[in-house]
Amino acid sequence: NPDGYVQVARIMAGLSYSPDMNASYGVQLEWQEFAEHKRTEGNSLRTVGKGVARVMTFNLDYLEREGLGQLSRELLKTGKQQDVYINLYPEQGGALEAEHAFVARRDNSYGHTHDYFNNWKTQLAMVEI
Repeated sequence: NPDGYVQVARIMAGLSYSPDMNASYGVQLEWQEFAEHKRTEGNSLRTVGKGVARVMTFNLDYLEREGLGQLSRELLKTGKQQDVYINLYPEQGGALEAEHAFVARRDNSYGHTHDYFNNWKTQLAMVEI
């Protein structure tokens, strides 16, 4: 744009959380389509509705006590009703980062497991708003 203006739809500001260890292998990313197929009386196929949203499910399998405390506080404070910005591959650039970075809300209930000495794990499901 020759005038140097940038149109901004939303600005996210706030505290960030970054675990000491990255998400475990097995990150699931699904594009949920809101379209639905319906058959007409003449047996032709019509598609009703449109839109798509990403759903990302990932595990944090290596959380120490301090990291777990911070994560628990933040997730319980925001609950399922508040928006969060999630970027699973920060500073990677390209399609990998673009696909795994979006504004979301938590889709599952929060809980964690103490699986061995000084280690906890949790699974998070985030749905794009």
